[in-house]
Amino acid sequence: MNRLVQIVLVLVAAGGCCLAAYWLYESAFDVILEPKDVIFLKVKEELGVRPTRMQIDSAMSSSAMSVYKITTRTEGSAIVVLVHAGMARRGTSGTIKYGLSVPDSVDEVRFGRSSTVIWKRGASSAQASE
Repeated sequence: MNRLVQIVLVLVAAGGCCLAAYWLYESAFDVILEPKDVIFLKVKEELGVRPTRMQIDSAMSSSAMSVYKITTRTEGSAIVVLVHAGMARRGTSGTIKYGLSVPDSVDEVRFGRSSTVIWKRGASSAQASE
């Protein structure tokens, strides 16, 4: 086999191993936070704004991890907020600050895979986030 072909195959294999290792690292350290993983969870609704706007603020209870992404998904008449955390790294923090627009068709905002209700339309912020 040609020496150049061997070198190219080795480089491709090494690159593939690096990508696989990175994917495994990311998937192993992608944790979806639950209410028990955060402290000082506050949900503040902006009154008189259409569609409803709110600010979700909190902090992680673990200093070894940091937030790197926040996603949402709609389930029926609820929005589920998923906070993705991983090993702490430069440029990230354990602080959660997330602005959310809630359409009129949504009655609840939930948190984590457990879908814990943190806001209900018509309820005061204090009742919903306790």
